[in-house]
Order: sequence, then structure tokens, then C-alpha cells
Amino acid sequence: MTQDTDNLDETVGKISRWLTEHGPRAEHLGRVMESLCPQIQQAGVPLARMTMHLRALHSERMGTTRIWSQGESVQEVVFDYGSRTEHFYQASPIKVVHETREPLSLRLDETPDSAFGVIPDLRALGISHYLVLPVVDSKDTVHAISYATKAPNGWSVGDLGVLHGIHPTLVNVLEIMTLKRTLREVLGIYVGRGPGERILQGEIRRGQVQKLEAAILFCDLRGFTSLSSTLEANELVRLLNSYFDCVVPAVQAHGGEVLKFMGDAVLAIFPRDQDYGENRGCCEAAFLAARDALFALARLNRINHGTGGKPLHFGVSLHVGEAAYGNVGSTERQDFTTIGRDINLASRIAKLCSLLSQPLLVTTAFKSELDWPTRSLGSYELKGLEGEQAVFAPEEIFSAVPPP
Repeated sequence: MTQDTDNLDETVGKISRWLTEHGPRAEHLGRVMESLCPQIQQAGVPLARMTMHLRALHSERMGTTRIWSQGESVQEVVFDYGSRTEHFYQASPIKVVHETREPLSLRLDETPDSAFGVIPDLRALGISHYLVLPVVDSKDTVHAISYATKAPNGWSVGDLGVLHGIHPTLVNVLEIMTLKRTLREVLGIYVGRGPGERILQGEIRRGQVQKLEAAILFCDLRGFTSLSSTLEANELVRLLNSYFDCVVPAVQAHGGEVLKFMGDAVLAIFPRDQDYGENRGCCEAAFLAARDALFALARLNRINHGTGGKPLHFGVSLHVGEAAYGNVGSTERQDFTTIGRDINLASRIAKLCSLLSQPLLVTTAFKSELDWPTRSLGSYELKGLEGEQAVFAPEEIFSAVPPP
């Protein structure tokens, strides 16, 4: 492609205006790429592949790469922290761009396979010229965008003019969209997906609560006080994380929302008006989550037994009732949480699991909506609650995965 200055300015201006107007409104960056790349092609630039390499502010991920290729859907590749990701990164041209903050242009007919790990793959795709541009955001973090062509003679001066010309606008759009995604992810990690979305929608006034009907799951680790007094801090944190890894994925897999970590306890809800699929109600979803969490614990304890690790035990209570769900706290420090008598009831019954040597207990209200055999374990007075509360143990919950 060759362009005179006027045509180049017109092309860059047209694509940049589209990016400014539509980019930040797109559902996600994949949608931006799906619309942007054809426009670059329509401008006469022989684009075969585009990738966005973005670092992440995330507890489990180093970053993500999105890949657009001619005729294919945009793919997203997640890079977790670990030796495999580090090995890939050390052999990548992206690392060079991160360090130099300068564009990197590679003609594959002049670049040996040993230069970077990605070169053999690009060559196998028929790529002739590979361009990587740095993306420096307002926090001075360096990301990268790459473009590849199969044109026999590589990028022309005009092609490079378009790609470099739209770059400043694309950088701004990326920062806006990455900030939105990061904010959503961080809120989801630290306050939960549901509360995070409500905060983003503006429900941030203190005391702004709503009542909801939900199945309530409360999980409590047994013997935590003893463990905390005998284990080193790092070992205690590792143990807690392995425990939470049994509970949280099970809750989320069945559509529940983890609201709180209270020391060694987990509070989760399954709102009644939510769709759980397969004609399941909130109580069935909560029961399946509790069962899967106990299955995961059984598997973990078998592994720990083989390696000499400490066995873990926790008790789960299930109840269904009403809760106040919303924003509580002081003027400068607030929390999205669920409170109410039914929450307290679930918490107190979880404590009974140890006394009754049962991994899972359910209330009368929950039992009435549960299509699963149970047996009565009697009625008990619970601290802070009037009257006795009947509790039931689901039968044969380990029929699929036996306890250790």
C-alpha cells in the first residue's frame, strides 16, 4: 500500500474518529478488534493478524492476550503466574518492547527462528512482517499491540503510517476499556460479582439495602483456633486458601454469590429469583454447591494424607429465608453484605456441625424445598435466637465420592 500525505491523514482520521466514538462503548476489547481490523483492511493495509497483550491487575493472572486472525473469532488467552508463563515471556518480543518502550519491526525473511519463541509459529502461518508497538498507560505500565501481514514484501511505508497513526487513539481507548474491566474484576474479587455490579450501577449510598429471599450457605472451618496457634503464618494462609478453594469454586459453579470471608467462615447466598438452569431452584443449587465443596474437601484430604499434610474439616449449614442485602458501614468505610435473623440462624447452625459430627446440616425451611432424603437430628437452642431450631442431616451425600 502506498498513500500520499492527504490520503494517509484522511484514513488515520476516519479510523481514529471511529475508535473515539465507538471503542469505549464496546462490550469488550474483542468487539473492538472485530470492528477495527476490517476497517484497517478496507483502508488497504494487508493485515492478517492483530494481538493485544495487556498486563492485568489480578491476583491470579499476569495478563491476557487477545488474537484477531483473518476469518476467525477473536481468541482470549489468559496467562497465569508461573514458570511456564515466565518461560514464554522471556523468549517473547513483547518482553523487548516492554523493556525498551520502542516499536519492534521484524521481517521474517531476516529473522532466525532462534530470535524469539514465536517466530517459528508466525513463519508457519505465512507471516512475512511482524510489528510490535508499545502501549504506555497513565500509570506508566507498558502493554503491547502487534500486527502481522502475509504480504510478500511486508509492510509498506503507507501501511506503517496507518498503524502508527491510529496508535495514540487506540492507546487511549485501551486504557479506558482496560480500566473498566479492571474495576469490574477487582470489585468482583473483593466484594463479589453481584455487589460489584451493583456498585458500578451507582448503588453506593450508605443504608441503601433491599430485602431478598435466598438460600443461605454458611461454611465454618473446624479447629481453626487450634491451627492458628500452632502453624506459622505462611502455612496458615496456605491452609486457608486450600480450604477456600474447596468452597468458593463450588458456590460459583452453581450460581451462588460468595459475599463474605469472616476469618475462617464463608457466607454465600443463592437468590430465589435467579435462574440456575435445569429447572433448579435456589435450594437445590445451594445443596449441590455444599455437596461439591465437601467432595472437594475429601479429595484434598486424600492428597494431604499422601503427603503427610494436615486433614481439614469444615461444617456447612443451609437455610432459606429473608435477608437485608446492601450497603452498611461508616461514612468513610462501607461494606456490601447481607444481614438479618436468617443469616444469624445459618451461622449458628454451622457451629452445630462439630457438636453433632455432621459435615452438613439443613433447617426445616430448607428441608421443605429439598428433594433429597434427610434424617432429623433433633432441636436445639441457638445463641441469640428464641426457641429451639430443628436440624436435619442429608443422607448419603458422599455416595459419589466417599469421605477419607
